[in-house]
Amino acid sequence: MERFTPIVGDDAPTSRIVDRLADEDPARLAAGAVDLETELRRRAAGIDKDIEEVDEHQQLLVDQLVAIARDAVKLLAAVQARSRMPDDLAEWSKRRFIEIRHDPLPDDPAVLADRIGRVVDLLVDQQVTPDADQLLYRAPGGRRGSAAAPAPVPPADAPAVESGGHTAHRVHGQGRGAGR
Repeated sequence: MERFTPIVGDDAPTSRIVDRLADEDPARLAAGAVDLETELRRRAAGIDKDIEEVDEHQQLLVDQLVAIARDAVKLLAAVQARSRMPDDLAEWSKRRFIEIRHDPLPDDPAVLADRIGRVVDLLVDQQVTPDADQLLYRAPGGRRGSAAAPAPVPPADAPAVESGGHTAHRVHGQGRGAGR
């Protein structure tokens, strides 16, 4: 059994009501007007309840995404804080090899919830379920990062840093939509 009653198509109650209004004899229609009004009010109440439940579920989703966003920012900060070059790399010693920059999250949870809610609204309107990367790129705010990493075949424009038998290359990356 379906959770929601179809509202379009030949089997939909709305279609039956429209057919009834169009085809029924006016005298019979007038006699059954009270019953029809009762049925329409019941249906309207059911639709209102369904909309309220959808809104509640959407708000729960936004609340969870706010918590996930805050946790992700903390995790990225921890990764960056723990990314240090070895001691024997001369001028690169103890420098970060991962830098992650992004627009700061708002302190006010309502502002962050509003921003995330707008993305959720857009996804609902578009009827898409993005993967995590797509969701990140739809999120407001810029994301930028860079990494210095050993590379057997470094990019042509990446300067090499050698020290103590280690070779690292400075590589810059920028997320799509950065600076938005």
